[in-house]
Amino acid sequence: MNNHVLKNAWNQRGVAAVEFAIVLPVLMLVIAFTLFFGRILWHYTVAQKAAHDAVIMLANATTLEIATSRPDGEDVGIATLAKAVAVEEIAELNPGMVAPRVEVYCDSLACIGGGVPTQVRVVVRMKMSDIFLGGFSDQVGGNEGVWIRADVRMPYVGN
Repeated sequence: MNNHVLKNAWNQRGVAAVEFAIVLPVLMLVIAFTLFFGRILWHYTVAQKAAHDAVIMLANATTLEIATSRPDGEDVGIATLAKAVAVEEIAELNPGMVAPRVEVYCDSLACIGGGVPTQVRVVVRMKMSDIFLGGFSDQVGGNEGVWIRADVRMPYVGN
């Protein structure tokens, strides 16, 4: 009987290596997609919080700050400051080749002053591509990557 056990063990040599070779590609795909979707959720969460902080700043701005137009036609100072806050909060992210964009709106138009808005809105957009395991995750988002868009609206409360 002892000889039979040793004979079976000898016949089983290399089976673990074959099983590992079969399972390894599946494990790599699971790891690649888990890391990619984790990064997508992290980037979206940071973008959403940045847009939320910026829109709170806009919604609580005084009427004088948001209604005073600039002579050059650019965004009012508080809108530029809110945009800078959002840009600073998403600065640590590395979504890929395209830099994130932050857009600030007052009543669905640019915040150039001239009137008091009823609603303010901040949109953060970025194109997320996988920088670590691009070959695996390109099957989901394609070579273009995945677009992330955080859109926060809030009524203007003004003082």
